[in-house]
Amino acid sequence: MKKNRWFILLLILAAYVAVTSLTIGCPIRYVTGIPCPGCGMTRAFLSLLSGHVREAFSYHPLFWAVPVLFYGVYRYDRKADRASIVILGLTAAMFLAVWLCAF
Repeated sequence: MKKNRWFILLLILAAYVAVTSLTIGCPIRYVTGIPCPGCGMTRAFLSLLSGHVREAFSYHPLFWAVPVLFYGVYRYDRKADRASIVILGLTAAMFLAVWLCAF
């Protein structure tokens, strides 16, 4: 099980390096012309790390939900109980709502 996690992590890292080296930005936006629900996350986290919290919220209002999402995935992987499903469902619904409001 742990080997699969490392493989997935390395695959995501390789995809990130490939996308950033091609300088196309978001691959979903590049292909479809429509921004993905996570567009603006990188700028939001960089602004937060610089101490500009208001600016981080302006780039993506749900940047703070990413650790919650990771916790839900981790919890679901270990227990698959009702609480983890609720965490994942609510987080996904919030991202969808923000994405739909961006249009």
